[in-house]
Parts: sequence; C-alpha cells; structure tokens
Amino acid sequence: MSMGEDSRKKELLNKLRSNLELLGSPLEYATKVLGLAHFGDEEAKKMCLLSIVTTWLPSRYHISCAITGPTMTGKTNLLHALFELVPRSRMLDKAILLGMTPMSLFYEAANRGEKIEEGSIKKYIFNVEHFIVFLGDFALLYLEWKKRYSSRRLFRFLFSAEDEETICHGLKIQYCIRGRPVFVTTLLDEDIRLLDGQKLGRLLMAWVDANWSLKDKVGYIGFILNEDENEERFENGAQLVRSFLSLLPGVKSVSLSHDAIKFLDEFVGPFISKRDVESVILRLIGLSASYELLNYVSSLIREEKEVPEKLDELEVTEKSVRYIWNIGRDTIMMG
Repeated sequence: MSMGEDSRKKELLNKLRSNLELLGSPLEYATKVLGLAHFGDEEAKKMCLLSIVTTWLPSRYHISCAITGPTMTGKTNLLHALFELVPRSRMLDKAILLGMTPMSLFYEAANRGEKIEEGSIKKYIFNVEHFIVFLGDFALLYLEWKKRYSSRRLFRFLFSAEDEETICHGLKIQYCIRGRPVFVTTLLDEDIRLLDGQKLGRLLMAWVDANWSLKDKVGYIGFILNEDENEERFENGAQLVRSFLSLLPGVKSVSLSHDAIKFLDEFVGPFISKRDVESVILRLIGLSASYELLNYVSSLIREEKEVPEKLDELEVTEKSVRYIWNIGRDTIMMG
C-alpha cells in the first residue's frame, strides 16, 4: 500500500469510527439509509443488503436477490438505492444493466480476462467471483438464457451449488468465466412462474409490500414532502456505507460454530422439507455469514484493530443464524 493509500485508509477509518450508529449495527444503519430513498419494506431491504454482502464470501454461499412485486411498487427505486450503497470496485459494470444477455459475461472475458495459451487453444479467463451485477429486469435475461444450450448451461452454473469453478464458450478461442457473481435485480410477480426447482435455489425473493395501511400512507406523504432533505441525507449515508463495505475482507471459507449447528438441527430443520433442505440451509448460512462479517469488521474498527484484506475463515455463530432466521424466515423458505 502506498503512502497516499495508507493516508486515505486512515482518514476513512477515523470517519467510520466517529459514526457510532453505523459501527453499532451496520445492517440496521444501511437499512435506515435505504429508507431515505425508498419508503417501507424493511425486510426486503435487509435481505437484499445481506445478499449483496455474500459477494465477499466463497462462491458456494453467493445468493442473488430479486426485488419482487407488482408494477408501480418501487422495485426499481429500491434497486437504484441499493446500487448507490455498493463500492464501484465490486461492480461488474458501473451501471444498472438493461437487456443484458448471458453471453455478456463471456464478452467481458475477451476485454478483461487473463489470456492463457494451451497448445493451439487460446483462453481468456475472467474471474467474476467477487463481482455484483445490477439488472433492470431478470425475466428478459432468463428468456434469453433459454434459447441456446450454452446459455442454459451458463445459467445452471451461475445459480447452482456445484463446485465447478470455470465454464467456457468457444473452440479454438475460448472465453471463460470463473466463479459466480451476485445478481441484484427486479422481477414482476407474474414472471416468477418462469423459474422453478433448482433455478430458485440461489435466488432470494425480496417482496416489496403493495398493501399499505392508513398509517403507512400518512408516513409516505411525509416522506415525499421531505424529498430534497432525504436525498441529501441519503447521498451522505450511502457514501459512508460504500466506504464501510469497501473494507470488508474476502472470505476464503465459512464454518459454523457448534451452537449454530445445534440451532439449525433443532429450530430450522423441522420447518424444511427434504426436497428444499439444501437450498434453504445454503441461503440461511450465506445470509448469516454476511451478517457475521458486517459485525466482525465493525468490531475491528471500533477496537482500532487492523482490518485484513483476506480472511482465511469466518465462523458463523448461533446468534447470527438465529437473528437471520427470525427476521427473514419467510423469505429464506421461499423458492
């Protein structure tokens, strides 16, 4: 790290240490910031935020998030707000992509991948494991995926729990994807029928609520009246969340504490059918690990300890699993 980078990091850490609200509960703080740009839907916000943080975990625990609901319920608004909270260095493209095709990832390999020659074959290998992709409409992407075998194979790879690490397209010149990015997208209720079985296994459905009470509507009117003030506060808060997330270390492996395993056996297992057990447990562990990582880094910053760039192992505690299960059981079980 250069002296300039070191100085900027120290300045960033000092700024974060002065914000006790963020360090006290990073997930709650980030959710509150999102509330300045999108009214309501607290659970959807938390699930999407935790999904995004799985980007820092091994591919096996990556969980993509679909913001789901009827038209005109603020799905795109929430997508844009989430986009503003993510460090640009973690984005596959520094934009919300519209009309993306499955082959786009392979095309990126040609531009950004590592070139390797194996005899007469040239390979461009692009590691997307720790990137996030923001999509404006997942249904369009999935319909494109169904057209050709190579696209369908890529879809299965990106949303499976298999350990395969690399998938290639082409013959003499091969464009290869290594690892699995995390997708954050919107999806209409009626388009969920496009997906079934394993396709839903790694796609978390975060529903926005279209059924507001009178109390909610009164609050929404106040939200609209304070729009300019909310926007300024959101921009400041989003910048702070981006800074905090930029310090998260990449995690090499995830483990469960003895108490966490016991909780899964006694309090989670009885709710899951044998057919769904693998996908539900993976979602729950991934989201719990995200929560654990957020709190781990906040504790290091509070205690003025060094935040590592890589973390060999992250142990997920029973406290984290219990918290995630309590706030997101319905969402985690869906699919």
